[in-house]
Amino acid sequence: MLWLCTRFPLLPLAVFAAERSARPTAIAAGQRVVMANAAALEAGIEAGLLVSRARSLHQALQVIPQEREREQQALERLATWSYRFTPQVSLRQPDALLLEIGSCLRLHGSLETFWQRFSSGLAEQVSAPVFGLAHSPEAASLLSLHDPESPLACWQPDTQALDREKLLQRLRALPVDSLDCSARVRKQLHGMGLRQLGAILRLSRAQVGKRFGKEFCRYLDRIDGSETDPQPLFAPPEVFRQEVQIGHSLTSTEQMRFPMGRLLGYLEDYLRVRQLLCGRLHWTFISADKQSRELAVDLAQPGNDRETFASLSQLKLEQQRFPDGVETIRLHSDAFSPVADQSLLGASDLFPDPAQQQALQQEKLRRLADRLNARLGSGAAMQFALVENHVPELSWEERPFPISSGKARAEIAIETLPPRPHWLLPKPELLPLRDDKPWYNGPLTLVEGPERIDGNWWQARCARDYYIAATEDGGLYWIFQHLGNRRWFLHGVFA
Repeated sequence: MLWLCTRFPLLPLAVFAAERSARPTAIAAGQRVVMANAAALEAGIEAGLLVSRARSLHQALQVIPQEREREQQALERLATWSYRFTPQVSLRQPDALLLEIGSCLRLHGSLETFWQRFSSGLAEQVSAPVFGLAHSPEAASLLSLHDPESPLACWQPDTQALDREKLLQRLRALPVDSLDCSARVRKQLHGMGLRQLGAILRLSRAQVGKRFGKEFCRYLDRIDGSETDPQPLFAPPEVFRQEVQIGHSLTSTEQMRFPMGRLLGYLEDYLRVRQLLCGRLHWTFISADKQSRELAVDLAQPGNDRETFASLSQLKLEQQRFPDGVETIRLHSDAFSPVADQSLLGASDLFPDPAQQQALQQEKLRRLADRLNARLGSGAAMQFALVENHVPELSWEERPFPISSGKARAEIAIETLPPRPHWLLPKPELLPLRDDKPWYNGPLTLVEGPERIDGNWWQARCARDYYIAATEDGGLYWIFQHLGNRRWFLHGVFA
């Protein structure tokens, strides 16, 4: 097996986007500084200082309380992103991931190709990660903490395997203070003059077990790989929830575009890894005084495209005002559905079949509906649809635009029906009779018919004989005679 440990030493700063800030910033736990950014380090502020002492060194120092929950969310987000490279991802608390990559190298072609893709993609996610590559999880974790060499230093490109001897040399050189053991064991090691891991490994396991206990022996076995060390696998959460804390107030929607795009990038990664489509976004904008405003974005059809999410969110956001500013933006979604054929919409083909063309056209209509609903409000875009009823005024209804492909349409063979007018009156209009003929701006002459329509008997029976009638000036009308009272009505006009 081949394990890659990826550690994020600046994670407490990164969750506040403070690791690269020009403003001196320190993360504090209680009254002690636990981490400082580069600007604060230049002022002499470092981990372990009292907050009061740190403030005296730089009056403009920004002190932020450490938030373990946000660090955990960030670590899980990075684990979800790593899922695209291997399904065997484990969390190594508090700030690292373990990836078993030996089983997926064939997919990438080589370790070098994998490394180029992984490291370049990770650089877009977080600052200054450090790595360790080894044959066991414990060894990879130790190297990521204490060995500054490149993770590929022990890799042999010609054999696509680790140089075990070179790797063991690096492990043997590690100081005993780097080992994950109790303070008592560490004190005993120093008392015996054991300063490096190599000196311990030269002892027999029986000697080590007698002096330091069986648990420490098992720890050494996990380092050298002689004991199997299964890791609990990470599974992406069922609900997506991420936030960005900006550190200053944003008042315009244009300023919010970048942090919102960052969150949508996280969502896109999540959807692609879990092979899901998203049908609803829920935004929360929080001001400095903790006032929040909610904004929901509904999609006509679930999707997984970041650009589509961004354009719809911006359309919704343009209708909002934030006089108090926004310091935190949160994105939440649990409206997911599995990817089916929708994942192929947009794939190009030199000779697309009719089904693919219809799917592409339907996708264009959905995107238009999303933009209309985002601009005008949910449910503002409607369209007409046929329903299974022979009575003309009951044979159609309004439905959300576009009609979902999951809702079956009424199967009506329109081409077998007699001619129909494009314009129906809202309500049939009673026609007067003159010389026993229906009259509408003159006498009406029956030119085609009758077409009998008899339906809706389960509610209020509708029995009619329909005709196409013409006036003297050539106008064509759709009229019917009610079979019950024998009266004539105008129902439609032919264009």
